[in-house]
Amino acid sequence: MDTDRLDEALQGRSPLTNSLRPGRDRGGLVAVRVDGYGLPEPVVEWFAWHDGADGADELVPGGRPLALDHAVAIAAARRGAADRVARDAGIDAPIGWQDGWLPLLTSQQEERCWVVDCGRADPSVLLVDVEDPDPATAHESVAAMVEAIIVAWTSGEWTARDDGRIRVDPDQRGEQAVDSTLLDGLYATDEDEVYDTTLAIEAKLNPGLVSGLRRAVVEAPLPWTRTRAVELLARIGGRDAEAALHDVLATAPDTGVRETAAAFLDPYDTPATADALVGALDDPASAVRAKAAYSLAGMASSITAVHLEALEAHRASADPEVAKAIDYTLGALRR
Repeated sequence: MDTDRLDEALQGRSPLTNSLRPGRDRGGLVAVRVDGYGLPEPVVEWFAWHDGADGADELVPGGRPLALDHAVAIAAARRGAADRVARDAGIDAPIGWQDGWLPLLTSQQEERCWVVDCGRADPSVLLVDVEDPDPATAHESVAAMVEAIIVAWTSGEWTARDDGRIRVDPDQRGEQAVDSTLLDGLYATDEDEVYDTTLAIEAKLNPGLVSGLRRAVVEAPLPWTRTRAVELLARIGGRDAEAALHDVLATAPDTGVRETAAAFLDPYDTPATADALVGALDDPASAVRAKAAYSLAGMASSITAVHLEALEAHRASADPEVAKAIDYTLGALRR
């Protein structure tokens, strides 16, 4: 989840940047419980980014970010109301609000909430209306919501009015709207259709595709599509693509996707990429650790003594394949 890019997307575009609160301490967030459930990692990351905002400025059309304490209070009140409705109707399960639900955003009068289920490790974001007991899926994940918000603000689809509310103008997306239509093909389940889509995207690679490809890395249904999206991201080049690859390497749930990101960071000889690859030496998958070590061999201009010390330290405890990769990289860097 690239919250740094979200801050950048809001800067100079939304008055919300002036009212966002500091993020919550991650250690304290781990202790929070919602109906007995802990906060999933994406939700921890969300509140570690900013603990809501003061005032009524919107982050999404009709929705403002909530402070965690306020979110927990809304969840308790809505769950209590749902239980009462169920009892009155003679039904066992609550109606309109479920165990573990926690709102991240809410409308001004709190009749609509963008909700996650804390009972799931990587929950989707549901749009829940107090008048409608059936929630709609707004985003497949918190990370996908962040990407969608970045695209909308940076493309000009969303602009802030003087009162802090959002004006929506889809026509302002211009070429990015065309790109979005093209990117829709990545969500197909037919291999041939996806392949044709990737060829069309390859012919139009441009920085405007970064956010859409990053979202496909999270949401595309086929594993092959997700890794292919990483490759296309890398080929775009530039700071935004590099930052997206760092985020993929650090947070993607698929081992194959993280391994692909590590491999395709090889040409980015920058201090930030060297840091990201050294961080990946602690990845739980040995394939990712090995690929990160090999890619560091191409970072000659950005490697520092700190990076070399980290490689040495990891070599001592590495399994044979990772140790082999680290030996190769240390040899290449010290030539």
